[in-house]
Amino acid sequence: MSPEQLVAVLTAITALIAAVGAVYVQVRQTHKLINSRMTELLELTKSSAHAEGVIEGQQPLRYRKEPSDHP
Repeated sequence: MSPEQLVAVLTAITALIAAVGAVYVQVRQTHKLINSRMTELLELTKSSAHAEGVIEGQQPLRYRKEPSDHP
């Protein structure tokens, strides 16, 4: 292998490692963003369900909605 070929191979390997590193960083950022959005959604759902339960608990039994069999 000539020195020029060796330099070309080393340059290509270095570029490949840099590209894989950049992809890894981007995937981690996307993962973090999705997890934070899911956490936010779960917290909002929890607080909403709790508030709904509090309101339902304050109503007399005769005014409460019956659970339906259909969604």
